[in-house]
Amino acid sequence: MIKGIALLFVFIIVIAVIVMGISIATSDGTWSSPMKDDDGTETEEISNSDWGQEIILEYEDGTLQSLKPQFDNPILGLYDTSGNKINGIYYILKAKASGGPSSVKIDITNYRYDFKLNHAATFVYTKTMNPNFFYSNPKITVSADGSWQEVFKIHSTVDEMGANSVEDGTYDFYVVPTGSLKYSIDNGQTWNTANVPGDIAFTINIEGGGGGGQFVISFGNGYSTHG
Repeated sequence: MIKGIALLFVFIIVIAVIVMGISIATSDGTWSSPMKDDDGTETEEISNSDWGQEIILEYEDGTLQSLKPQFDNPILGLYDTSGNKINGIYYILKAKASGGPSSVKIDITNYRYDFKLNHAATFVYTKTMNPNFFYSNPKITVSADGSWQEVFKIHSTVDEMGANSVEDGTYDFYVVPTGSLKYSIDNGQTWNTANVPGDIAFTINIEGGGGGGQFVISFGNGYSTHG
């Protein structure tokens, strides 16, 4: 009888862990940072506004996986991506706004983001990505309904991220937004300059660099954000 109760208790714990894992793994994959005017104050015309960034891993078998929920899930912290080769990532810039306008137009003309690899406190690789190479119209309108809205989505290969430009080893991988973003509300003609989102950083291992390099991410290492 005691053995049966013990097995039932273990079964309940396992089910609870699985449910908790699913709940966390399907959480929002967006890194959020406040949208502010370039003088550091809150946006005047929009009472609630944020920038968002999402990184989606693209595996060799075609599977897509939002990265942040994998870091946030304590169960997946025991795993890494070595079992499925990463071909590249999708970088997504998002915006969320409410409390005033019905829409916000965002100008990405001067927005850039850098991929950087840091080893032993030294940046050993930098690649600047320019969204204007991918979008013929740099002024993108999004709804201001309080939900995350995609501004743009760009694919990059692991080669562009530095996998074949450095030796094998452990690196801190950074996504560093630079330049500036502008916005106008409700298709108005007045443009305000806003801040850019903060940096995102996480640890990776590069294997086979110099040709056929692979990124291996251990989810248990977590991430950091700056700005």
